[in-house]
Amino acid sequence: LIHSVAAAGIDMSRLLAQADQTLGELTIESAMRGLIAGIADSGAPLVVILDDYHRAATPEIDALMTRIIALLPQDTRLVLGSRTRPRINVPTLLASGLAAEVSSDMMRFTEGEARLLLEGVTAPPEFAELLAQAEGWPVALQLARLLLLQQGSQPLPLARLTARGGHLSSFLADQVLRTLPDDVVDFLIETSILEKFNAEITDSVRQRS
Repeated sequence: LIHSVAAAGIDMSRLLAQADQTLGELTIESAMRGLIAGIADSGAPLVVILDDYHRAATPEIDALMTRIIALLPQDTRLVLGSRTRPRINVPTLLASGLAAEVSSDMMRFTEGEARLLLEGVTAPPEFAELLAQAEGWPVALQLARLLLLQQGSQPLPLARLTARGGHLSSFLADQVLRTLPDDVVDFLIETSILEKFNAEITDSVRQRS
């Protein structure tokens, strides 16, 4: 985080030098206060983006992030990308107007947005089928767009996009399944054939009692 802020043009030289010289003595508390002080002293507006926050989240990291948020200067914005809601007092921040939350449903492309993305690379019949399959998911639409551009004038078989080992399955395996516990992955695979399910149905499909 300190290196990222420094890369944005904020002077972090003193803190970085201190970290290099006294690596074992620099506490998280002093590093945090040095970071906030450096941002505040710059007087410059700053946007800090932490993607895949769920991968690093622990109770200790969440507590530290909560403190950092409370101390950030007014012109600093913190953007967290996470597949789960961070435990950083989000409801309190939302209620006080200090935060905004963008859910996965809000990020789904509308039909009009999908048309703009795929304009000129897909025919109307293909578009309707692709839109139905992707359900507005931006990653699926972008991967489809890249495949369509590679195909040229040839129609895109959607099976190529969704097939095992294809672009979409590779993305899911790397970005989603790889981060989950083995038992959760097993559950998702075993119930993936179901459009709707409840506990009784999943137990029957998985032959569990």
